[in-house]
Amino acid sequence: MGAASAANVEQRCRVTGTAVAGSVFQLGDPGLTTNDAMEIDMNEKLEAGLTRTARISVDDARTISFMGDEGRVYATPELVRDIEMTCRDLLLGVIDAGQDSVGTHIDVSHIAATPVGTWAEIDVTVTAVDGRAVTFDISARDPLEQICHGKHSRFVVDVAKTIARLKGKVDAVAAA
Repeated sequence: MGAASAANVEQRCRVTGTAVAGSVFQLGDPGLTTNDAMEIDMNEKLEAGLTRTARISVDDARTISFMGDEGRVYATPELVRDIEMTCRDLLLGVIDAGQDSVGTHIDVSHIAATPVGTWAEIDVTVTAVDGRAVTFDISARDPLEQICHGKHSRFVVDVAKTIARLKGKVDAVAAA
Protein backbone atom coordinates (compact mmCIF):
# COMPACT_ATOMS: atom_id res chain seq x y z
CA MET A 1 0.00 0.00 0.00
CA GLY A 2 1.32 3.42 -0.87
CA ALA A 3 2.03 6.05 1.74
CA ALA A 4 -0.86 8.16 0.47
CA SER A 5 -3.33 5.32 1.02
CA ALA A 6 -1.95 4.50 4.46
CA ALA A 7 -2.25 8.14 5.45
CA ASN A 8 -5.99 8.04 4.70
CA VAL A 9 -6.81 5.59 7.47
CA GLU A 10 -7.80 6.36 11.03
CA GLN A 11 -8.61 3.49 13.35
CA ARG A 12 -10.04 3.35 16.82
CA CYS A 13 -9.81 0.30 19.03
CA ARG A 14 -11.96 -0.98 21.85
CA VAL A 15 -10.59 -3.80 23.96
CA THR A 16 -13.32 -5.66 25.85
CA GLY A 17 -15.51 -2.60 25.78
CA THR A 18 -12.98 0.03 26.88
CA ALA A 19 -12.71 2.79 24.28
CA VAL A 20 -9.33 4.23 23.49
CA ALA A 21 -10.06 7.82 22.57
CA GLY A 22 -7.76 9.63 20.21
CA SER A 23 -5.94 6.53 19.00
CA VAL A 24 -4.62 6.75 15.47
CA PHE A 25 -3.43 3.75 13.47
CA GLN A 26 -2.27 3.04 9.96
CA LEU A 27 -3.31 -0.18 8.27
CA GLY A 28 -0.57 -2.75 8.71
CA ASP A 29 1.06 -0.80 11.53
CA PRO A 30 0.79 -2.33 14.99
CA GLY A 31 2.01 1.00 16.41
CA LEU A 32 -0.39 2.93 18.57
CA THR A 33 -0.51 6.48 19.77
CA THR A 34 -2.92 7.43 22.52
CA ASN A 35 -3.52 10.42 24.69
CA ASP A 36 -1.72 10.24 28.04
CA ALA A 37 -4.86 9.27 29.93
CA MET A 38 -5.60 6.03 28.09
CA GLU A 39 -3.45 3.07 27.12
CA ILE A 40 -4.07 -0.46 25.89
CA ASP A 41 -2.43 -3.44 27.52
CA MET A 42 -1.01 -5.00 24.36
CA ASN A 43 -0.95 -8.38 26.14
CA GLU A 44 -4.73 -8.29 26.51
CA LYS A 45 -6.13 -11.80 26.13
CA LEU A 46 -7.43 -12.65 22.67
CA GLU A 47 -11.10 -13.42 23.20
CA ALA A 48 -14.52 -13.02 21.67
CA GLY A 49 -15.84 -9.50 21.99
CA LEU A 50 -12.69 -7.58 21.03
CA THR A 51 -13.53 -4.90 18.46
CA ARG A 52 -11.78 -2.47 16.17
CA THR A 53 -13.03 0.28 13.90
CA ALA A 54 -11.14 1.69 10.91
CA ARG A 55 -12.25 4.88 9.20
CA ILE A 56 -11.13 4.75 5.58
CA SER A 57 -10.97 7.78 3.30
CA VAL A 58 -12.15 6.59 -0.09
CA ASP A 59 -9.50 8.07 -2.38
CA ASP A 60 -8.87 7.36 -6.08
CA ALA A 61 -6.55 4.43 -5.29
CA ARG A 62 -9.42 2.60 -3.53
CA THR A 63 -11.97 3.05 -6.31
CA ILE A 64 -13.00 1.51 -9.60
CA SER A 65 -12.12 3.54 -12.69
CA PHE A 66 -13.93 1.70 -15.48
CA MET A 67 -17.08 3.88 -15.21
CA GLY A 68 -15.15 7.14 -15.54
CA ASP A 69 -14.44 9.79 -12.91
CA GLU A 70 -18.11 10.39 -12.07
CA GLY A 71 -18.61 6.67 -11.41
CA ARG A 72 -15.65 6.17 -9.05
CA VAL A 73 -16.77 4.17 -6.01
CA TYR A 74 -15.04 2.04 -3.33
CA ALA A 75 -13.89 -1.11 -5.13
CA THR A 76 -14.87 -4.43 -3.57
CA PRO A 77 -11.28 -5.81 -3.64
CA GLU A 78 -10.09 -2.68 -1.80
CA LEU A 79 -12.89 -3.02 0.75
CA VAL A 80 -11.92 -6.65 1.32
CA ARG A 81 -8.25 -5.69 1.75
CA ASP A 82 -9.20 -2.97 4.24
CA ILE A 83 -11.36 -5.46 6.17
CA GLU A 84 -8.48 -7.96 6.29
CA MET A 85 -6.02 -5.32 7.46
CA THR A 86 -8.40 -4.06 10.15
CA CYS A 87 -8.76 -7.62 11.50
CA ARG A 88 -5.00 -8.19 11.26
CA ASP A 89 -4.26 -4.96 13.09
CA LEU A 90 -6.64 -5.92 15.90
CA LEU A 91 -4.78 -9.22 16.27
CA LEU A 92 -1.34 -7.59 16.17
CA GLY A 93 -2.36 -5.71 19.29
CA VAL A 94 -2.96 -8.87 21.30
CA ILE A 95 -0.75 -11.66 19.91
CA ASP A 96 2.86 -12.32 20.85
CA ALA A 97 5.91 -10.73 19.22
CA GLY A 98 7.06 -12.86 16.29
CA GLN A 99 3.49 -13.79 15.41
CA ASP A 100 1.21 -12.45 12.70
CA SER A 101 -1.97 -13.66 11.06
CA VAL A 102 -3.08 -14.76 7.63
CA GLY A 103 -6.54 -14.67 6.15
CA THR A 104 -8.17 -18.06 5.59
CA HIS A 105 -11.76 -17.19 4.63
CA ILE A 106 -13.87 -14.17 3.79
CA ASP A 107 -17.58 -13.89 3.06
CA VAL A 108 -18.60 -10.31 2.29
CA SER A 109 -21.76 -8.83 0.83
CA HIS A 110 -20.90 -5.42 -0.64
CA ILE A 111 -24.40 -3.94 -0.68
CA ALA A 112 -23.99 -0.20 -1.37
CA ALA A 113 -21.69 2.10 -3.33
CA THR A 114 -19.45 4.61 -1.55
CA PRO A 115 -18.34 7.51 -3.78
CA VAL A 116 -14.75 8.72 -4.01
CA GLY A 117 -14.05 11.57 -1.61
CA THR A 118 -16.23 10.18 1.17
CA TRP A 119 -15.34 7.73 3.92
CA ALA A 120 -16.28 4.31 5.22
CA GLU A 121 -16.03 2.90 8.73
CA ILE A 122 -15.19 -0.78 9.02
CA ASP A 123 -16.19 -2.47 12.28
CA VAL A 124 -14.72 -5.87 13.15
CA THR A 125 -15.59 -7.99 16.18
CA VAL A 126 -13.92 -11.21 17.27
CA THR A 127 -16.73 -13.77 17.55
CA ALA A 128 -14.73 -16.96 18.12
CA VAL A 129 -11.22 -18.06 19.04
CA ASP A 130 -10.33 -21.72 18.50
CA GLY A 131 -6.64 -22.13 19.24
CA ARG A 132 -4.95 -20.03 16.57
CA ALA A 133 -8.09 -19.71 14.42
CA VAL A 134 -9.98 -16.44 14.89
CA THR A 135 -13.38 -15.56 13.41
CA PHE A 136 -14.73 -12.03 12.98
CA ASP A 137 -18.10 -10.48 12.21
CA ILE A 138 -17.55 -7.53 9.93
CA SER A 139 -19.64 -4.61 8.80
CA ALA A 140 -19.00 -1.26 7.19
CA ARG A 141 -20.96 1.92 6.59
CA ASP A 142 -20.42 5.17 4.76
CA PRO A 143 -21.87 8.52 5.88
CA LEU A 144 -25.36 7.50 4.73
CA GLU A 145 -25.82 3.73 4.95
CA GLN A 146 -24.44 0.28 5.62
CA ILE A 147 -22.21 -0.79 2.73
CA CYS A 148 -21.24 -4.34 3.67
CA HIS A 149 -21.57 -7.17 6.15
CA GLY A 150 -20.03 -10.59 6.49
CA LYS A 151 -17.52 -12.83 8.23
CA HIS A 152 -13.75 -13.19 8.07
CA SER A 153 -11.41 -15.84 9.47
CA ARG A 154 -7.71 -15.52 10.21
CA PHE A 155 -5.07 -17.89 11.54
CA VAL A 156 -2.29 -16.76 13.89
CA VAL A 157 1.12 -17.95 12.67
CA ASP A 158 4.69 -17.90 13.90
CA VAL A 159 6.44 -15.70 11.33
CA ALA A 160 9.84 -17.47 11.42
CA LYS A 161 8.27 -20.93 11.02
CA THR A 162 6.03 -19.70 8.21
CA ILE A 163 8.97 -18.16 6.33
CA ALA A 164 10.97 -21.39 6.72
CA ARG A 165 8.02 -23.44 5.42
CA LEU A 166 7.59 -21.07 2.45
CA LYS A 167 11.30 -21.26 1.64
CA GLY A 168 11.03 -25.05 1.63
CA LYS A 169 8.10 -24.85 -0.77
CA VAL A 170 9.95 -22.46 -3.09
CA ASP A 171 12.97 -24.79 -3.06
CA ALA A 172 10.74 -27.81 -3.82
CA VAL A 173 9.11 -26.00 -6.75
CA ALA A 174 12.53 -24.99 -8.11
CA ALA A 175 13.73 -28.58 -7.87
CA ALA A 176 10.68 -30.00 -9.67
